[in-house]
Amino acid sequence: MATPAKSEPDLENKARLSPSLVLILCGWGLMFIAYTSVFSVIGGDPVLNSMKRAAINTVPAALLSWPIFQLVDRKIIAFNPIGQAALHFVLALAYAFLWYVGIQV
Repeated sequence: MATPAKSEPDLENKARLSPSLVLILCGWGLMFIAYTSVFSVIGGDPVLNSMKRAAINTVPAALLSWPIFQLVDRKIIAFNPIGQAALHFVLALAYAFLWYVGIQV
């Protein structure tokens, strides 16, 4: 009897990005474009300098958003609405503080 050939791992399933990560990346991209536009149009900076300034402002926000999104999605959603609101407020303060520290470095 012939044995069936071993099937190779489904690479399509392994290469997929989670929808939440795609959403965060798209949000970061839009924020990057918005910051670049503001620095170019209002600040009068050259495009490359505007992109550099936009990256300084948006990369810390993008790096902070993924773990906070995961925390909200996995832990905070289980609380009642008042608990969720209180925890969102605390996370918003922490996020803003950490983002501000991130752009100062």
